[in-house]
Amino acid sequence: EQIVAITLNLSTVRNQKAFSLAINSPATNAVFSPNQDLTIKIKTANPEQIGRIEINLIDQANNSNLIKTIYQISQDITVTINPSLTPGNYQLVATAFDWQGNSHKAAPVKIIVNNTVKSTKD
Repeated sequence: EQIVAITLNLSTVRNQKAFSLAINSPATNAVFSPNQDLTIKIKTANPEQIGRIEINLIDQANNSNLIKTIYQISQDITVTINPSLTPGNYQLVATAFDWQGNSHKAAPVKIIVNNTVKSTKD
């Protein structure tokens, strides 16, 4: 009697469309004040393949903090958060996960938090 193991990689099944995402806003090197709201705009391709998107902020010491998980996925996503950041440089990273656990990471966006930023609100 011979036992045969078959492994099926669902991420390579034909007809499955590749998914991806990109951070469209804020722009690289955008400057914020410590308590300013941060509006993040994400564009996805084939959102029906995405189960969730995680948004992380990485500080200068390379510590990553999950700041938002999105489960309602569409082609254009906008979220506003107030992470109350201390002055410094950060990287904003968004990662999409499909239903099989595969992931795609958007190019990181550098943001700067500075105490001397003037509010754009009147």
